[in-house]
Amino acid sequence: MSVYDGDQITAAAAWRHYINDPAKPAPSGVLAITQEECRRQDLPVRPDPDTFPAHVLIDFREFGTNRTKRKSERLRDAAVNRGWQFQP
Repeated sequence: MSVYDGDQITAAAAWRHYINDPAKPAPSGVLAITQEECRRQDLPVRPDPDTFPAHVLIDFREFGTNRTKRKSERLRDAAVNRGWQFQP
């Protein structure tokens, strides 16, 4: 999963940016999660402009494997329930 700041880049532009790396498989599209959904999971979110300007990190380091899996599944479920933000 790659995380982009939706205030800095549109879903379509994020998809185009992601597929520019031929080493990455082409994604089916773009889903979205919110900072509030991350906060509900006690997951810090911070900008990571050194990777690229609109890149964001969600910090799971505090949690073990099982808790990380549950938290990421909850974020995935929220994104799926919201629906596709972009599909080519």
